[in-house]
Amino acid sequence: RQPWFFFMSYFHVHTPLFTNRTNRGRSRGGQFGDNVEEMDDSVGRIIDTVDQLGFTNDTLIFFTSDNGPYQEEGWEFSGRTNLYNAAGEHLGRMKG
Repeated sequence: RQPWFFFMSYFHVHTPLFTNRTNRGRSRGGQFGDNVEEMDDSVGRIIDTVDQLGFTNDTLIFFTSDNGPYQEEGWEFSGRTNLYNAAGEHLGRMKG
């Protein structure tokens, strides 16, 4: 087998600029959560394909992150982790 390289860069979750119609309203995290769900599905499909092609034991997968959406939205929106109680009511956001 020949070595190969695949690079997938997601800008999705920084600022929820768009969400596929099938994922809108999918999560309790609003537009941001819907974008995270959509990205999670995409990563899963990539990993499933690597497995189906028989490359799992010969593949390194790296997950990295940049510094977030601050240029687009400003520092006041840093820390996007929403908190919910058992009833699903929004309690606020963790700051990070």
